[in-house]
Amino acid sequence: MAEPDLMPTGIQMRRPDIAYFTREQIYKGREGVKVVWNIVPDHEIVYVYTSRKSVKICTDDDVCSAASVLPEFDIKVSEKFVIPANA
Repeated sequence: MAEPDLMPTGIQMRRPDIAYFTREQIYKGREGVKVVWNIVPDHEIVYVYTSRKSVKICTDDDVCSAASVLPEFDIKVSEKFVIPANA
């Protein structure tokens, strides 16, 4: 595998030119990130990825959820992009 990001410790990241992974390490890596939020403040949009092929696009009064990782963590988009009264 060419140039993967590796985390030897919790605070170090390395990007070697080449790396070797055992089958066990590859399968363990697939069990990593469960939810990714891509927040675009300029457009007041939140993209919630739960896999490479599954994305929910949240706008306005939609509720973004991280339930698969944090069961009680959800946010309404319209509550996060509030324009201050004196702006």
